[in-house]
Amino acid sequence: MAKIIRFSVLVAILIGLASATAYSKVTLPSVFSDNMVFQQNTQAAVWGWTDSGKKVTIRPSWTNRKTVATPDADGKWSARIQTPAAGGPYTVVISDGEKITLKNVLVGEVWFCSGQSNMQMPMRGFRGQPVEGAADAVISANPSRPIRMCTVKHTASLTPASDCKCTWKEHTPEAVASTSATAYWFALKMQEVLGVPIGILITEWGGSTIETWIDRETISSKFPGEFDLSFLDGTELPKKQHQTPCTLFNGQVNPLIPFTFKGMLWYQGEANRGRAEQYVRLQKEYVDMMRRLFDNPDAPFYYVQIAPYSYNDKDSYTSGYLCEAQEKALALIPHSGMATTLDGGEPGCIHPRKKKDVGDRLAYLALVNDYGFKGINPIAPTYESSKFEEGNAIVTMKINDSGISPVGQDITGFELAGSDMIFHPAVGRVKDARTVIVNSPDVPAPVAVRYCFRNWSEGNLCNNWGIPAGPFRSDDWENERFNGKSLRVMSYNIRNCKAKDEDNAWDIRRDATPAMILDIHPDIFGVQEAYQNQVDYILETCPDYKMVGVGRDDGVQKGEQMSVYYDTKRLDLVEWGTYWLSETPDEPSIGWDAAHKRTATWALMEQKASGRRFFFVNTHLDHKGKVARREGLAVIYNNIQKMNPDGLPMVLVGDFNVFPEDSCLKDINTLMKSARFNSADADPRGSFNGFGKYDMDHLGMIDYIYFSGFKSSRRFKVVTDSYASRPFISDHYPVYSDLLF
Repeated sequence: MAKIIRFSVLVAILIGLASATAYSKVTLPSVFSDNMVFQQNTQAAVWGWTDSGKKVTIRPSWTNRKTVATPDADGKWSARIQTPAAGGPYTVVISDGEKITLKNVLVGEVWFCSGQSNMQMPMRGFRGQPVEGAADAVISANPSRPIRMCTVKHTASLTPASDCKCTWKEHTPEAVASTSATAYWFALKMQEVLGVPIGILITEWGGSTIETWIDRETISSKFPGEFDLSFLDGTELPKKQHQTPCTLFNGQVNPLIPFTFKGMLWYQGEANRGRAEQYVRLQKEYVDMMRRLFDNPDAPFYYVQIAPYSYNDKDSYTSGYLCEAQEKALALIPHSGMATTLDGGEPGCIHPRKKKDVGDRLAYLALVNDYGFKGINPIAPTYESSKFEEGNAIVTMKINDSGISPVGQDITGFELAGSDMIFHPAVGRVKDARTVIVNSPDVPAPVAVRYCFRNWSEGNLCNNWGIPAGPFRSDDWENERFNGKSLRVMSYNIRNCKAKDEDNAWDIRRDATPAMILDIHPDIFGVQEAYQNQVDYILETCPDYKMVGVGRDDGVQKGEQMSVYYDTKRLDLVEWGTYWLSETPDEPSIGWDAAHKRTATWALMEQKASGRRFFFVNTHLDHKGKVARREGLAVIYNNIQKMNPDGLPMVLVGDFNVFPEDSCLKDINTLMKSARFNSADADPRGSFNGFGKYDMDHLGMIDYIYFSGFKSSRRFKVVTDSYASRPFISDHYPVYSDLLF
């Protein structure tokens, strides 16, 4: 022990000595290197470190003047140097007695580029995912073209870092091949048009959420209680560090502050699907933060609307809601613009190959808005209003040039719905410069119109310059979930983790469960067969949810649980309990001819938005005992009536282990409605797949959602999609329903 203590003291002394001498000579952050680009015609920031007793001089070769900086007590110094009009190459000498010389420096236009994988996607593409037109662009790259690229190495951090790993590169084939395709095509177009040096400073991370790029102060003050930041006070990064608030800001943005640039490009959003209502605020606060911290209050901000992609359900609307949120952000962020990509998506690839279109459209926005170019309109047509007459939807678009296109052709991508709220394909025709007439033979009396609002859609509505309109809708029906008019409920048999399922064992497929939950985003759901470690894993990976439930074997944690999970942003828990499906329901016990103890967990919930209360019950009937199933349902039936004398809305979900025609369902069918057979949009497929034992036409209909006290069920859906690259999420597919109050 004494040796260990002495060694620890020695290490501490050495660290202290290292700290004292860390800046014995002038040092620069990595973002200042040979081949870099300074923003032209401005007071550009320069900073670094040295011994606190020294002064630092900065002398660029474009002027005879030198700038002097005095370090603070920690040795950090900073200064602003006046940059000339575009030109170069230059040298910049920084000295505290010892010199650092930055060589081959250009002065021109610098743009800060950030986002997730579609910003990250390099010109060489990802494996099996090429970039269209990249080969010619890469092979033609020549250092004589004044484009310079600097990409920050992926680094997450619990605390704000002072430096990162990056270096500026010349315009060579090797450098271009490894550079963000979106950022590069933008830079190439800008250089071709402006004829000046262009620098792109790129910091990205595939799969990152927007909150990872925002600092702790902003998250704490602007989103109180919405994100767990306690881990930032710890010592270990979470596993999904690229989806953890503040970590990428700390590691990849803070080290760059206050580097001087003209404007910002942003390509992100896919990872925030399912949180569209929050995304609008997040994007606004991200931009406000960047402008404030970089001391660049008027910096233009141009971003990319996410492209169509099937995700795990091509007909889902989660992508449409996110696109809608991105468009709403335009009104909240001054000096911003959005490049639409509805014509560039791919149903089976989340990384579209048409990155040149994206880069060009971002460049058009910058050239028109910031550099005075005229003659084209880079702004997409947007939805203004609609009215419904004589079986048609008359849609008016906002547009400020010669009108919408194509004229004389069918406009694809439209859908219409009547009062049943079910959307059907429709066709539009351009009436005049701003108006489209939309109709469908399946909807004689439309009340709502949508355009390309599903995850995967194809449409051809654009302006005369080929800039496509983004997704839009006239209704706010999905917003009913946010204002308390509807409720998404789900039932999911997770398949217990102790089963010997070989290639489908829990440890192999577990990542599919949170991916599904975050995609479907139910307000409340019941899970059957979960052991405590499975319960904990859902809570760990789905932080917006809390749960109630007990182990069926001991009433605490032992054995399988019939857990009830609820979204804490939308629901409050009022009361809950568990009873056993047996002759002694108040204690852990086995009933009748059951093979195992069986339980039902109930919860009384209250919607935050509306104050409405409802009951939710989750159960799992025995797989062997016929009497146990019948009598167990009778226990549930009696408890439902007893606990709900006021007739509050009620939901019952679970794996019943019987088919719909079974006689044991007779009583419950008189008390409640099955969403499977009483939904406006009902999925006819079964939900038990046995890990592929049954084909899609012969899946077992044994997972149920029953409801009472609601106006109706809009849809009943069997979730058969693959998540986390696993063919089966469980031996059961989840089922969900959207219930209307």
